[in-house]
Amino acid sequence: MTGEVYDEVQANGMHLRTGWCILVATVRGKVIAWQWCDREKTASWTALLTQFPAPRVVVCDGGAGPAAALAEHWTSTRVQRCLVHVQRSVRTYLTSNPRTDTGKSLWALGRVLTRVATTEQADAWLGKLNDWHTTYGELTRKRTYANQPLR
Repeated sequence: MTGEVYDEVQANGMHLRTGWCILVATVRGKVIAWQWCDREKTASWTALLTQFPAPRVVVCDGGAGPAAALAEHWTSTRVQRCLVHVQRSVRTYLTSNPRTDTGKSLWALGRVLTRVATTEQADAWLGKLNDWHTTYGELTRKRTYANQPLR
């Protein structure tokens, strides 16, 4: 551990076919720390985080393990959810070819998310997300449960 404090650290877990996982922290593409684990649990993330001082910002996937470890050990560090992981989550729920107008318009927003590079673009994207929510937001509160009779 060098003791160097970084402005921004990207942290991610990579699952291998062997059943193991490696947690990696990088700065501008350079690995600064890594930790082997069986799964991405809080203890594994804590072991990674204790290898270097708290940065100003951590970019991660938004999983429960890193969120808990960050909240416990680096309380003043800001957390940014990785936009690629957000985009993948949107695709998981909508597929790459949604059929409804609601899904198509939300997937269109999801596709451009990783191309947002400036504050102005972020403001414009958030405006479009707000417009989507104004138009379709009521659908996000509707639920279907397995024990409900079909109508």
